[in-house]
Amino acid sequence: MKNHNYLFCRVGIFLALFFSSCALYGKSSAPYIVKGEMILESENIDEEQNFELGGMNVYFFNKESKPVTEFTIVFTLFDQDGEPISIGRSSIVATIRKTVDPLTSFNCCLSLDQNLCEVPEEPYTVDYLYVSRIVYEDGSQWTDAFGLSVM
Repeated sequence: MKNHNYLFCRVGIFLALFFSSCALYGKSSAPYIVKGEMILESENIDEEQNFELGGMNVYFFNKESKPVTEFTIVFTLFDQDGEPISIGRSSIVATIRKTVDPLTSFNCCLSLDQNLCEVPEEPYTVDYLYVSRIVYEDGSQWTDAFGLSVM
């Protein structure tokens, strides 16, 4: 019986180390940096805003040595209590078609109007933000369907 407990303990430690090293590798191997923040109509003084109810400022940095032509971001909106928003869609997927040169950044504002049913009093918190797909100029693609490279 002692041998079985010892074996299970060793296997458990091995698995913990294996999965933690995979997570660390994923963070260092992601070919991008992405950040996002929700803004409301009253906060945006730009007369060319592309939304009525709310938008999201997106920052994307291409860490690769080849140009990006398209990328897909995934994120979730949470209310001030830390709960997924209940009015509208909380999980959002957006594809941005823009050439981003190697080792450069791109900023844009995405409209969230299709995902909101009303203007919130406070901007929602953006979390679980990651890039699920990158298309490069040479036609190659990088994918991470579940955001494992940034967990």
